[in-house]
Amino acid sequence: MILRALLAVFGVVEFLFPRRLADAAMSLATTDDSEYELRPWVYTVARVEGLCIAALALWCGRRLSGGDDE
Repeated sequence: MILRALLAVFGVVEFLFPRRLADAAMSLATTDDSEYELRPWVYTVARVEGLCIAALALWCGRRLSGGDDE
């Protein structure tokens, strides 16, 4: 349950702040002397990814907790 909540929070943060998260990830993945420039579509993909992660975490949490009466 805690893992699903953390994934949901991460997804919401990625959806709301894709530029900050992508830039922080790239600064961790590259060295100080390397130059890079992310294309504008990367932030859109990060936003969609965040939405999908949050939706899946919330949907799976509801599904596993017995929220559906089928």
